[in-house]
Amino acid sequence: MNFKIYLLFIISFLSIHSSWAEDCTFSVAHYGKSLSIQDTFCKFLVKSYKIDDVSNRNITLNNQGMFQVFSNFPGTTNSNSTGARTYFIFPLRENKKIQEADESHLSIVHPSGVKLEFDKLGRISSPDLKITESKEINSKNKSGVEIDSYSKGIILDFGYKMGGDPMRDRNGILNIIDKNKKKCTLINSDLTKMIKGDAELIYKTNESLHKVLATRCPGLDISDLLVPIKKDLEVVTKPSTIGAVPSVPRNDEQNNSARPDYKISIDDFLELSNQNTKSDGIAK
Repeated sequence: MNFKIYLLFIISFLSIHSSWAEDCTFSVAHYGKSLSIQDTFCKFLVKSYKIDDVSNRNITLNNQGMFQVFSNFPGTTNSNSTGARTYFIFPLRENKKIQEADESHLSIVHPSGVKLEFDKLGRISSPDLKITESKEINSKNKSGVEIDSYSKGIILDFGYKMGGDPMRDRNGILNIIDKNKKKCTLINSDLTKMIKGDAELIYKTNESLHKVLATRCPGLDISDLLVPIKKDLEVVTKPSTIGAVPSVPRNDEQNNSARPDYKISIDDFLELSNQNTKSDGIAK
């Protein structure tokens, strides 16, 4: 689909569903040489590791626990030049937030409470996850970011797919990994459903996910889903203009009240169009 037509469709959708649009802000900020973050469509899109204008890696987070790695690499069509690896991290403990940012790094808190660190080149690390990142970006390394385990919860690994989101494959393999690295294998349709062409989790709360996994995966340690640990972390004011660097720490209430309402316009989306040359680059 032509990207500008897609953007116009999204704007029309937002004008119809105004309450949804009011809850979702839009901002873009750049840090260091290649790192940037877009807060849009109720998601964080981190333009992270980049080799050149063709080969790059983006990471998308949302408040439902998603951690998706989207990669671009040389090819002739979206189906052979892009790929996505989709994870969810549970239990959910808070909303996603920017914890700290300056010209040398970006620190984000995932809804699970996991802290994600990006250096000025966009390379990712975490003190909470066992995570590895490849320096290569190609069609063979599944987008190049592997999450092996999480010591305070579970990982839902929906795998990798060229040209699209692996969650949409109804018979795709889904691996649930606990803190002890024990694995339970299901298929996507066991935990997801299709809504208007997109795949969504059926069980979106800690309690509902625990209930189904206790039956389907009795050998896993899913105890953290019942006793999530609340983390009290500060956030910083998120910039509303390109190039602005957040500086003053605020709590959630202060951060939300201080942020002006932002009305999404076609110019904002065309800015995204210039930064994302491939139409499937926006994770769904």
